[in-house]
Amino acid sequence: MEVHEWNSKRESCEALTYLKSMNELKSIEQRIEGSDSSMKRPNKALHLTAFPLRSIAAGELGRYRKINNKIMPKWYGSSLNPDGIIPPAQQWKIQWARVQRWFTRLAKLEKKYEFNELSNEDIDDIITFFQNCYHLRDWIEDSKPELKQDIVIFFNTFEMKICREICLGFKHKNLQTAKIDKDFGILREYDHFTAETNSLKNPVITKIAFEDGNNIKEYCPFTLAKTCYQLWEEFIKNKNL
Repeated sequence: MEVHEWNSKRESCEALTYLKSMNELKSIEQRIEGSDSSMKRPNKALHLTAFPLRSIAAGELGRYRKINNKIMPKWYGSSLNPDGIIPPAQQWKIQWARVQRWFTRLAKLEKKYEFNELSNEDIDDIITFFQNCYHLRDWIEDSKPELKQDIVIFFNTFEMKICREICLGFKHKNLQTAKIDKDFGILREYDHFTAETNSLKNPVITKIAFEDGNNIKEYCPFTLAKTCYQLWEEFIKNKNL
């Protein structure tokens, strides 16, 4: 959540924003500048975040009410249900945008992985991608109840089952309702050949391993993330979302 503050002699302005367009941003800037020219402009990076607009500027306090001596804004829905800003049937896009941002982070992390071993913090980012990737189903089911059965079928694919295992496994620790393997592992292997032939390359290989019947399936976490992401892209396209 981004917090941007404007300071003036009279009051401070805080914004947790969802801006539908740059025109709306311009309107806010004009009101603020008209109230006190010493106030700083909000950063234009504020637009298109997933949070309802909250701004307090001189001359606008009449739009607010006090509760326990705290100024409360006029909300247009909560961060999870911004009905006054985004139609309920489209609110799944908030989570899809979050999945896209985490996927972009993994793309940068994959470049680092070519030359550096993944840290525990890097593994945390990989886990967080799969958690957000899995929870997109909840947002779509809530926004589009008619697609619940389609979602169930969608998660019958092996890779999306793995996505579910990673998400729920690291959430609950004891995965009672595993679809594939409740004792899956994130493993590190040392590649002696790479270490001896190319000192610049990362010789420590990270894998996600699942037992599948009598077999062990091992995945590069980045390849698995790409597969899950692409499966969601195809689902969204096929359902005309």
